[in-house]
Amino acid sequence: MLDLSSGRVVFVGGGAVLLRRQIENSGKVRNALFVEEVSANAKGYEFLYRMETAGR
Repeated sequence: MLDLSSGRVVFVGGGAVLLRRQIENSGKVRNALFVEEVSANAKGYEFLYRMETAGR
């Protein structure tokens, strides 16, 4: 189990948009940051892929 009230928690992408109200109302996350760009996860994985394959 993670203690989500002890530090900053970052929620990213479409799931963050869909669940923001429930997360905020749960009282389990004290300090949340929401990145509401729906394609944020895809962009992050694309960036990681490009970095991984750049030297090939």
